Amino acid sequence: MHRSHRLLVSLALVAGFALSASPVAAATTVSYQLTGTASASLFPQVSMSGTAKAATRKESGTWSAVFGQDLGAITGGTFTLKSKARSASLAITGGTFGPATGTCARTTIPVHGVLAGGGSFDVTLTRTGSLVNGSCAVSSSTVAGSASVVYP
Repeated sequence: MHRSHRLLVSLALVAGFALSASPVAAATTVSYQLTGTASASLFPQVSMSGTAKAATRKESGTWSAVFGQDLGAITGGTFTLKSKARSASLAITGGTFGPATGTCARTTIPVHGVLAGGGSFDVTLTRTGSLVNGSCAVSSSTVAGSASVVYP
């Protein structure tokens, strides 16, 4: 019995060394420049999408963000980025939306989103419009900014 106990202890030690010697994949962070458009509706859900180019210019793809916002706070959503090299679909865990500045003719809204896993995105939403019967009718919405995506 003493011999089988030593054998079990030896096997456990060998297994422990083998597990600790295995390589641990390091996370990779990639920075992207984002451009695109946004939906006309901004409450309660915001939808944006467009093109993404890595800072190294060696990778490009598409992105989208769909999130809820209330009183200037982002309440959750998803951020998706797809390229030939990699893809991610990450939860938006928080952030800020606004405050808006400008007039109906040109309004800018800063957006900061926090991504699960440590990433984030920062874009400026620019809306152009005109007054129609006393209400602002938005004719276009563009988005430009950056994202930092952490890949496991």
